[in-house]
Amino acid sequence: RYKPRLLVCAPSNTAVDNVIIKIMEDGFVDGAGKRYNPSMVRVGVGQGQIVKDVALESRVKEALADKDNYEEVKNNLKIKQLQLQKIKRAIFQCHSRLVAISNGSKWPLAREWEI
Repeated sequence: RYKPRLLVCAPSNTAVDNVIIKIMEDGFVDGAGKRYNPSMVRVGVGQGQIVKDVALESRVKEALADKDNYEEVKNNLKIKQLQLQKIKRAIFQCHSRLVAISNGSKWPLAREWEI
């Protein structure tokens, strides 16, 4: 069954950690009403072991520790690099939209909206 991909951004590292912890504790509910825990990767610095377990750095170290799977790691790295490029493009598109909204509005955006 298809499960959506989500990009979660927050104004601070602590806020990102709190979102990750909440998702890890409660999970998501799919279209059939079944609970599941999504696969997650946290980019950036996180606090606490539960968050560090899903950190990109931890995942890379874990993958590199198993040298027998070098080709698999190499292929996974290429896939992750492509996914990262897609995410960067999506962020750029969102940024462009926010700038357009900001320029077209007679009211200023809240200061929390970093553009």
